[in-house]
Amino acid sequence: MVQWSLKTVENKLKRAKGYDSFISHEKGYLLVSINKTDIVILREEVGVSYYFLSPIQSVLDANYVNDFMSYAASYLRKALEQKEDSFHI
Repeated sequence: MVQWSLKTVENKLKRAKGYDSFISHEKGYLLVSINKTDIVILREEVGVSYYFLSPIQSVLDANYVNDFMSYAASYLRKALEQKEDSFHI
C-alpha cells in the first residue's frame, strides 16, 4: 500500500472526479476510492467529514482510509477556506 504524505494525498484528491466543484462550493460532497474502499467526503460548515459507503471489510482498510484522511481533512479545510476568502475579496 501507498505510504501517504501530504503531496500524495493532494494529488489523489485533485484527480478525484468533482474535486473542482467541491472546492468551488458547487457540490457538497466528493467521492474518493482508497484502495478499493469508497468514501464520501462532505463539506461541513467548518472543515470536512467522511463516511464509508459500504461496510468496512477489514481493519487494515479502515486504518488506511483514516491515514489518508488525516492529511486530506487539513488539506481540504485549507483549500475550502482559501476559496471562501476569494469569494469575499
